[in-house]
Amino acid sequence: MKSVKEIVKGLTNLKVVLGNGFDLFCGLKTSYRDFFDSKISKYNSFKNIVNQINYNKFYKSRYYYEDETNIESKIYNENTVWDLYFYLISGQDNNLRWCDIEKAMHDSFFNNKFKWENIYNILTKDNNYYSYNFNEYCCAFFIKNKYFAKIVYPQILLDEFYEILLDELNIFEKSFGEYILNEQEKSKIYFPNCINTIKKFSDNKQNITSIETFNYTNISDLDEWPFVKINNINGDTSSPIFGIDYAKIGPNSKEFNFTKTSRKLKNNLLNKQINEYMPFDNLLIFGHSLNEHDYSYIFPLLDELDLFAYKGQSKLILAYYVYDNNKKINIIDDIRLNLSKLIFEYENSKGRTDHRLLDSLMQKQRIILYEIDDSIEITTNI
Repeated sequence: MKSVKEIVKGLTNLKVVLGNGFDLFCGLKTSYRDFFDSKISKYNSFKNIVNQINYNKFYKSRYYYEDETNIESKIYNENTVWDLYFYLISGQDNNLRWCDIEKAMHDSFFNNKFKWENIYNILTKDNNYYSYNFNEYCCAFFIKNKYFAKIVYPQILLDEFYEILLDELNIFEKSFGEYILNEQEKSKIYFPNCINTIKKFSDNKQNITSIETFNYTNISDLDEWPFVKINNINGDTSSPIFGIDYAKIGPNSKEFNFTKTSRKLKNNLLNKQINEYMPFDNLLIFGHSLNEHDYSYIFPLLDELDLFAYKGQSKLILAYYVYDNNKKINIIDDIRLNLSKLIFEYENSKGRTDHRLLDSLMQKQRIILYEIDDSIEITTNI
């Protein structure tokens, strides 16, 4: 009887999809918390905004510039309103994951607890400030002081306000890309660990048709994998993309420009090169939470696996590692729950209401849960 590892490493026509857990596993500090901590001195200035906000004074001074805190102007130049927003919704303890960031971005447009449109109203027309929450007020204060001329002279339109938000997002992305590039360049273990980890997925690199990564790090220059197609799904360190899921957001809505689909489409139009699509028979995902904001990317991959086929042979492998033995049960429970949600919603997207797919895939051993460790991988075929 073959072990799980032997089965996985013997698969052919394998597509590998990597999430942020891959970079973390390879020793790179690329979590949102790491990024947050790298800017902690700047974020301390946000505490002044939070602690010194005065509703009445803001409204009296709304139409002329008056910074009612002792914040230096560089806080506006070195940070964005998205930095402030993530700081506020994290409970100011910087304990956010990247999937939380994407959800927070989505909620900022569609959640009644916080809306950018409410901030626009605060800045331009609504004097009933007690109808808005404190986080909205803090972000309105930040934008007023950073973009005072654009907002007041003449009074900004809602479309123009959303353009400011998009500009701020671009600045946030550039800052994060620079952080990731710096972490990658100073790490001596990252590339060797990348090679060792990818070897855990296959005994022969020719069996890997392509590698796609949600990370912004550049692993396409790995000398040992010159003919494996590697694609950065959401851009690399030079042009990272953050965005919300395209599903249920119409192309004529103001929010559409903030979707990953729209932003990647724009990048493709500007980029004269295109990545060749490589067909595959088996799919391995490692280091990704399977969160719903990436379903629009994952579902087409599941289509290619033809999961509903009665005699299908393709396999979906979820690779994972236990980073803390004391949390092993919780880690496994998260994988179980996220996988169940993924398959359940995939069935819904296909109009299948019997919800027997997960049972079928498990019975036919078409879903494999593959635990990896940090041991050195020794292979003879690579």
